[in-house]
Amino acid sequence: MTEEFRRHLAELAREDERLRAEHDEWMAHREPAGSPYIRKSQAGGSVLYREIDNASLAAPAPISGASYEEPGLNAVQLEELAHVIAEVQREFDAALERMQQRFLQMVVRLAVPAERAEESFYALRDRVARMEGQIERAVAQAIVELKSGNATVVAKPESDVVDLPNWRKRSDAA
Repeated sequence: MTEEFRRHLAELAREDERLRAEHDEWMAHREPAGSPYIRKSQAGGSVLYREIDNASLAAPAPISGASYEEPGLNAVQLEELAHVIAEVQREFDAALERMQQRFLQMVVRLAVPAERAEESFYALRDRVARMEGQIERAVAQAIVELKSGNATVVAKPESDVVDLPNWRKRSDAA
């Protein structure tokens, strides 16, 4: 902590203590809350009504001379206001059109790569299905040949086994 920060922190602590002491003093001298608005009914069981001295004030009297029928604007002002509103509407429509175009461009930018990836996925899936079919046919043919006795089994010597080079990086080998 820097010395300036410590001084600032000490000043804040002193201010906090002063405000807490002021609040405690105010709480000690404040007037107690008034009597409750409702009291427990007496043994007779009758309802007690209490009138409040500070009831809400009456509504103010309407301003004389005010009329909703008198227009506040003259014809020239109304015409100018209509032009301003029309211009704002045109600007809003243009801004809305620009935002729609930007949104559509963003959707296209996001959708095209996804469509290409989907096409690649389906192409790879088709290739895998064709390879599975070829393997199944070759296995079925080999089984038929083995059962019929026409198959020739060739034993390969171990010298035909080739070791592949270590293609992994040293960090991946662990």
